[in-house]
Amino acid sequence: MICMDWRHIEELIASGKAGGLDFINLCVWNKTNGGMGSLYRSKHELVAIFKKPGA
Repeated sequence: MICMDWRHIEELIASGKAGGLDFINLCVWNKTNGGMGSLYRSKHELVAIFKKPGA
């Protein structure tokens, strides 16, 4: 399980596949408060679910 914001989700999925993992699903973690450091703060994180082939 790896968390990332929407800006880098393509890189996250590509790196998991390059590492030999199978992409299973994309889940949304709805947080209580938005994050810091941006004008538009995300109140959610995207969670990529991978699995090892054959597992």
